[in-house]
Amino acid sequence: MGPEQREAFDQLKRLAIEAPVLAFFRPELPTRLETDASRNATAGVLWQEQPDQTWKPVGFFSKTMTPAERAYPIQDRELLAVVQSLEHFYPELLGQKFDVITDHEALVHFSTKRLLSVRQIRWSDFLAQFDIRFLYRPGRLNVVADALSRKTAELPTVKAREAEERTVTLIPPERLGFATDSLDPTAAGNLPLRTLQTPDQDRPELDPNSVPKGAELVSLIRQENLLQDLGTHGTHLVVPAQTSDKQTFLQTALIREAHEPQIFAHAGQNKVIKLLQRDFYWPRMKEDIRRYIRNCHDCRRNKTPRDKTPGLLHPLPVPTSVWEHVECDGKDMPKDRYGYDYVWTFVCKLSRIIATLPGKKNDTAEVLASRYFRYLYRFFGMPLRLTGSRERSIVMEAPTPSDPRGVEVTNQYLDQKLRFYVTKHQDNWSSLLPALDFAHNSSWHSSIDMAPLKVALGRDIRNPLSLPPTDKTAATGPAARARELVQTAQETQEDARNAATAAQERQKEQANRKRRPTDFAIGDRVFLSRKGFATNAPTTRLDNQWSGPFVILEERGHSYVLQLPESYKMKNLFHADRLRKAADNPCPSRSSHLRHPRRSTENPSGRLIKSSSLE
Repeated sequence: MGPEQREAFDQLKRLAIEAPVLAFFRPELPTRLETDASRNATAGVLWQEQPDQTWKPVGFFSKTMTPAERAYPIQDRELLAVVQSLEHFYPELLGQKFDVITDHEALVHFSTKRLLSVRQIRWSDFLAQFDIRFLYRPGRLNVVADALSRKTAELPTVKAREAEERTVTLIPPERLGFATDSLDPTAAGNLPLRTLQTPDQDRPELDPNSVPKGAELVSLIRQENLLQDLGTHGTHLVVPAQTSDKQTFLQTALIREAHEPQIFAHAGQNKVIKLLQRDFYWPRMKEDIRRYIRNCHDCRRNKTPRDKTPGLLHPLPVPTSVWEHVECDGKDMPKDRYGYDYVWTFVCKLSRIIATLPGKKNDTAEVLASRYFRYLYRFFGMPLRLTGSRERSIVMEAPTPSDPRGVEVTNQYLDQKLRFYVTKHQDNWSSLLPALDFAHNSSWHSSIDMAPLKVALGRDIRNPLSLPPTDKTAATGPAARARELVQTAQETQEDARNAATAAQERQKEQANRKRRPTDFAIGDRVFLSRKGFATNAPTTRLDNQWSGPFVILEERGHSYVLQLPESYKMKNLFHADRLRKAADNPCPSRSSHLRHPRRSTENPSGRLIKSSSLE
């Protein structure tokens, strides 16, 4: 400092302690206290309004913070500036009503804060001695107190001062005493956090039997790294990607230990995140946990998907004539007095006419065809399209989710109606089928807005309650009457077709609310639903719900051809609603190769429990 600078500095000191800059404190004048805190110091200026309506300073205060005070959160540092300024001007302000002006808005609401720290409670008791009102002023206007709390010579610009305030030491040197003496200075614990994440390529597969588990794994992580103070979240153990000898991938192993053991029971993403966040930290921790669980094949095989079913509903066209397209399905029944223990149900897709035939569980395709020819062929002839189940040796065109599943609803209706009329031994159900078929076929049907037999005959079917016909058509000849009946039948079928189309559109809209477009492509790996699979397990409730993953070989319409193992002796074409896409981005060291279920329960014959569930 040269002579000119020294003289200017002395002049500033004289102006700061002499009139007209400083004024004498007078208790009767309005008073206010301006405070501010930086990273290194606290400051305060006491002002009073003079008789000439100008505000003049009465005194200045500033104090350097201790290392402990510099570690306070911002609100406590600003409150510290208020407390220290009040202590400095205690004689002048005690018993005086005054305002405290701060650039930290949270202090304005300090008196209404419910949860206080021990330090804040102590300061609150001190502040209770004064008649204070806190006022907020933006920092850019709080110039005097701000200047007293900063080292402007070292930090010449506002940007530099703000950068200095944002600089925080995450691991102070005094907190490193727990590290072992054998810790290499280049180990993961001394590296920046971004270096703890290493590339995924060229990583060997994780061998579960060679990786420490439980407390042993935590001990290994402590040896490899250091504790880190994450502020309000407490002290956490920073987990490196792998050990210093590159033999163990710690992050993947830790997620596995928080997810797969029985005591955690393959917990979901949020539960594992909450569990590990208590004590551990590494960059992109949440993303790694979600990635690990998405690629957990055991979870995909055993948990029920909560997403929308893939594959939108695409109803098949409504047939143009009666008995053109027929659905067929069978179901088990109790053995009756005639030896029947099975029932076959045929449903016309246009007219909704049903025809039920009793049968036996061991019936072959030839036996079923013989019964159809004997009882139904003479009335309806041969349908152009017959869809049904792959039941044992009886194979028809498989139904798809595009069909409204009318035959399944009919089977439910059949059980409901039989309950009213079967005997105590339930051995007369086969003799009741003709009457129940008539009851259905002669009753109004919601899908076609008329009775099924009216679609086929063009008129309402007669029953014991029908009135005798009138003679108003007696004058017309048989030929004219026949033409009229044919025309009426055609119009009736057209009305039924329009009503069935409208019903399909309603069903489509309702079904697609819970469905989504498919996202499968050739080459993708997918899990296959095991619903309907015959297994060796005592019960399907505790068996795997999904198999795979399997590779998609071909797309056929809304179905997909899968590459199944040879042990799956079944047709490899499945509709999209039985598939779920498998994730294919496993965590480091966790293999994504095709894994088999924990037990093999597939029937080598590929037989199905409920054949209609396969597409």
